[in-house]
Amino acid sequence: MKKPICITIFLLLSVTSVRSQQLNQAGLLPSISLTKKIQPASRISLIVETRQVLLNQTKNEKVNWSYFNALTDITAIYSHKLGYNNALAGGYMVRFREGEIGHRSIQQFTIVQRLEGYRLSHRFSTDQTWMPNDPIALRIRYRLASEIPLQGASLDPKEFYIKASTEYLSQLQDNIVEHEVRLIPVLGYDFTDNNKLEAGLDYRRSSLFTESLRARYWLKIAWFRTF
Repeated sequence: MKKPICITIFLLLSVTSVRSQQLNQAGLLPSISLTKKIQPASRISLIVETRQVLLNQTKNEKVNWSYFNALTDITAIYSHKLGYNNALAGGYMVRFREGEIGHRSIQQFTIVQRLEGYRLSHRFSTDQTWMPNDPIALRIRYRLASEIPLQGASLDPKEFYIKASTEYLSQLQDNIVEHEVRLIPVLGYDFTDNNKLEAGLDYRRSSLFTESLRARYWLKIAWFRTF
């Protein structure tokens, strides 16, 4: 019963936060993540993600359908297990956006709980972003994610699974504080122990408790490969 309850609660939260919101932007969010195990407790990951906009709309304006590549991010992250269920990570990202090149440093701490029939993870992170013509942006983030196998109590090769996550971000830039909430339900398929594909919705809005100033919908497609 735990699996249906977790899925139902997440979907109800998603519907509650999405309804009656102004659609501002939508598109595709494809990514590739390549991970290499260096030692039993250490690994390094290279992640390439692009944001491809298909729809733009501002308040009280008609929908504008137009395709363009908004940005491309290339990220390298090194992580090290501190214990059985937690890890510390640090990384660096290079962002290509409208002819500009930006940079971001990343710090993360993750706790993973392996429960009966599913896995629950907590990720606490901070990052600092520099763009050529923008003030430095400082962010703190918390993500709660659950991975639920659809067959059996554990995920095995050639099986489907559901991954549901919610994330809260706070950003300080030029003495202005902004908040964002993300809801990301995806369906995944485990080809082998080191090869996975996920697809689903990445929904983002300015705040969960006030009228949204920005609502964005992305079709998320992610491939994960471990060597």
